[in-house]
Amino acid sequence: MSQGNSSFHPARFVGLAQYPVGPSGLPLIPCPDCGDQVVECKSWKHNGRVFFKCIRYDDHLELPGRCGFFRWLEQFRSIIAAKEKQLMQAHAAKEQDLKEVCPSTSGFQIRSSLCDKGKIDKLINLVQFLVLICIVIAVVMFFGVVVLLVK
Repeated sequence: MSQGNSSFHPARFVGLAQYPVGPSGLPLIPCPDCGDQVVECKSWKHNGRVFFKCIRYDDHLELPGRCGFFRWLEQFRSIIAAKEKQLMQAHAAKEQDLKEVCPSTSGFQIRSSLCDKGKIDKLINLVQFLVLICIVIAVVMFFGVVVLLVK
């Protein structure tokens, strides 16, 4: 079976960008079984066929602290695609929550704590105050430089 796939583009896994990428270009997500690190390897018994396993993988699962996670490239690619889909659905649901609208007297408005008129007014006042403080500091520094130059 071919290791490559012309329709596969690692860049499409944007939701998994926080994970390191293996030599195959697939993100090395935490082990789905135990949460530990997954590594990418090549099987010399199977002509260099790529596989993924947990760093705690062992054929002897009866030993404590061992994990049985082992997947060939094709299987792991399916796991990655499912994980990406899950993350994208969660992201879409979060965006939908932010876009939830509620009727008001002036049409529709987005329901969000950032859109609260009072909070925005307070934020604007705070920014204006900080700008004023910066201007005062700049003027004081200017007069300090002038005094030093005059002496």
